[in-house]
Amino acid sequence: MGRPGRPLGTWELKSGSEPWNLAQVSLPAADTDIVYRVSKGMRVLGVCFLSPLIAACIVAPLWLLRGSSLDDGLRITLPLLGIAVAALFVYVLRSTLRSRLEFLSTGIRYTSGWGAPKELTYDEAEGYRVRPGRNTRILLLQPRDKARRPLKIELVFERAKELDALLGQKFRNLDEADLQAEVSEILADETLGTSEEDRRAALASAKGQARILNAAATGLVFWGFIYPRPYGLVMIALAAAPILAVGLIRWSNGLVAFDGKRTSARPTVAYAAMGPAMVMGLRGFLDWHILSWSAFWTPFAVFAGTMIALGWFCVQRPETKKLGTLAVLSFVFLVHSYGLVLFLNGEFDRSVPAIHSTVVVRRWTVSGRSTSYHFRVSPWIDDRGARDITVARQVYDQHAAGSPALIGVCKGCLAIPWFFVR
Repeated sequence: MGRPGRPLGTWELKSGSEPWNLAQVSLPAADTDIVYRVSKGMRVLGVCFLSPLIAACIVAPLWLLRGSSLDDGLRITLPLLGIAVAALFVYVLRSTLRSRLEFLSTGIRYTSGWGAPKELTYDEAEGYRVRPGRNTRILLLQPRDKARRPLKIELVFERAKELDALLGQKFRNLDEADLQAEVSEILADETLGTSEEDRRAALASAKGQARILNAAATGLVFWGFIYPRPYGLVMIALAAAPILAVGLIRWSNGLVAFDGKRTSARPTVAYAAMGPAMVMGLRGFLDWHILSWSAFWTPFAVFAGTMIALGWFCVQRPETKKLGTLAVLSFVFLVHSYGLVLFLNGEFDRSVPAIHSTVVVRRWTVSGRSTSYHFRVSPWIDDRGARDITVARQVYDQHAAGSPALIGVCKGCLAIPWFFVR
């Protein structure tokens, strides 16, 4: 609901840059029931847009089937499909018109599109959290009884500023409480400095270093994905970023985390590790053609084992050494090591390539966020048949379907044989 670290009473407007202060919001009288419906604009849009669609879904299949020669199966299926889609639109429209959030004298009541209203008294509630959803914010009202599930509400209601202020008045903000508790824990940690001022300075320095590293990693991701030139420099930087990320975790004495909650006081470097590692693995997959994988596994196991051990060692706080965190960290360094081994094996290979002749049987491109170029070449070194390989654009432009091509086979710096097309 608010930005992490912002004072409790200050919030940000969704569509502008002017902050509002919840203490200045005029609230209804405490002894009256307060009702919030879905915003008027959404209700009007729902009626004007969904009502014709519901009618069209029912009528259109029947109109299309008049005098048609379709078989009996389709004559039954099309109307049923139209009714099913119409039922979905009816559900959305009913939810838009019926959903409401009521603040009563004893608690809160939420009425959704279908089913009985759900209630939670103020005494039963531990507090609330707000999470970002796909299209809107999600309110989670947490009961004190851990056996009960949180009350989950999409915040699509009118008078949003007033509703935010009322939630803060009626319930405890658990995100803000967690943030303040974590800040207090950091400021009480004597390993971070001899005084509170020193610990605040250490926290500010850690946030700045994490921000710089994450920003640099973002640039590296785009550089390595879109235009990796000069190639060696880009790949070395991509390889170094995850190592620097886990090194910063260790060097900061736990002030920097690999993962973290959305409202955590500790900065995270998860992206600085994950983004470059993923691009490193992608570049290894796209840029290097391995002839035989049998020699790959030993150096891969050595690099991956070393990187994973380094990562686990650097994630030092006990509360962060969760199975999920360690699993994600391990996956990051597996991908990182895959790309790193292929890069080192090919980039620093000084062997003389053995040249073989082949023919481009077929060529094609695959377009998406980027375009990749592909050849199917005839057998050229063994009896495995034609192979599909990815090539650089300049190689693709040099060869038409049916033209001869040369393939060079290199031994590899790490004894992993690889090949290229000319």
